[in-house]
Amino acid sequence: MATHRPGDDPTLELPVPTPVPTPAPVDDTVPYPPHPPAAPTPPPAWGDPRPRGQGCLVALAVVAGLTVLLILLAAALLARASDSADDERRREAADVELTDCVPTSAGHMASTVRVANHSSKRSNYVVDVVFESADGSRQLAARSVFVNDLEPGQITRREAGTLTPAPTSFDCRVSQVQRFSDEG
Repeated sequence: MATHRPGDDPTLELPVPTPVPTPAPVDDTVPYPPHPPAAPTPPPAWGDPRPRGQGCLVALAVVAGLTVLLILLAAALLARASDSADDERRREAADVELTDCVPTSAGHMASTVRVANHSSKRSNYVVDVVFESADGSRQLAARSVFVNDLEPGQITRREAGTLTPAPTSFDCRVSQVQRFSDEG
């Protein structure tokens, strides 16, 4: 029992704490229980026997094949368009004929072109004529001849003259013909 001192209330007694037991030491030599074996992964629901990752390769091969196919198709279309444009240029060139290539009375180079509209529409023409040295090694001059409103089947002649003095010999050639429909 506790002794009371003067001024202490004898009815008040404080509880004495119970001592906390010390934990037992941990034994580190006891092994953990083994893990259960992992469950096997089930095959895909759709039954594809291929290993994972090959789907990307298949998709890549399909995309590559389609790309090659599109490139070949584009090349074929361009070749066809080019052939069509070449045919049109040949038809335009067939409308123009160089009829003479002579010096003028003033001593300048000149040529005459004959333009015949073989198309089914009224057309305008731009004809480029080149004057060259007799051996074709040098271009001496160039002129453009314009023909407007030439009806189908109609023929006209135009002169392409220069102010360049004519050498003793020279040649002329039509370098380009462009035909434009005047009817839209």
